[in-house]
Amino acid sequence: MISNGKARRIASEWHGGQSSPLYSFASTGTISQPYLDREMTQCGQMMNDHPENYTDEHRAEFTELDTYILNHGERGPVAGWSAGWE
Repeated sequence: MISNGKARRIASEWHGGQSSPLYSFASTGTISQPYLDREMTQCGQMMNDHPENYTDEHRAEFTELDTYILNHGERGPVAGWSAGWE
């Protein structure tokens, strides 16, 4: 399982803007399902539709983030989250 810091960094690279669930996760640690699941599905579809734009590293990190989110489940803001970047 990846660290909180790595999950945060990956989410910051994939989010769809300040109002997106991935942005909220990167900023606060909040996992708001099903909204976050929906955005992850959209990102995965984007990778499938345009495979030429993504490396194996992109795909691996995306999968790690997806696994992290699924394993942690729904939660609100995480105390001390802003301190952790990898």
